[in-house]
Amino acid sequence: MRPDAALRPATALDAMAVARWFRTAEEAVLWAGPGAPWPVPPLWLAREFDHPVRRHYAFTLSGRLAGVFSVVFHPAQRRAHLIHVALAPERRGQGLSRDLLQGVREVALSQGAAERLTLNVFERNAPAVAAYLRAGFRAYARAPAGREGPDAVLRMALALD
Repeated sequence: MRPDAALRPATALDAMAVARWFRTAEEAVLWAGPGAPWPVPPLWLAREFDHPVRRHYAFTLSGRLAGVFSVVFHPAQRRAHLIHVALAPERRGQGLSRDLLQGVREVALSQGAAERLTLNVFERNAPAVAAYLRAGFRAYARAPAGREGPDAVLRMALALD
């Protein structure tokens, strides 16, 4: 990660800021899936950040919130699953996804139980798909439209070695 980048647990105060990052229902769905509330309620997001199974992180640059992500660990499967990845709107398009995803990798490795990092992404979310591919993720399956919503979902993985 960049020298000015850091990770810390996401907080309720972060939820207040992050809830404003999604300007349309479409952006909320691309972030959290077809069940995403719109507008994103800060209290709902604060409760998500306090979820007992998911670990939520804030990605900061020079101490300022620049992104968030969540990880669910599946020790029996030796994997960590990445969800709810977002960069602040003013930070998008600056190549920061590389730094944020490096932070995700460090979090997954720090737990020592994961051999791979997985995620699901809507196939139509071209910027996210491109960022994951640049970070070394590879698509291993494609779920057609249906259960996950009206759009196809790519299942991607990154070996943590």
